[in-house]
Amino acid sequence: MHIQHLGWVEAADHVVSGASGVISNARVTGNLAQAIGVDALSCSDYAAAVIQNM
Repeated sequence: MHIQHLGWVEAADHVVSGASGVISNARVTGNLAQAIGVDALSCSDYAAAVIQNM
């Protein structure tokens, strides 16, 4: 992750944690939703979900 490369390790960890939590609950954007057979989130809804999970 680019922010980790910049030395913002703690921030990167929060983003990864948030994204992992959202994905593990099958809340994904269209590119993945179709592959796993779930309803897609918009990009802004996905970002909001990641932030809520951080």
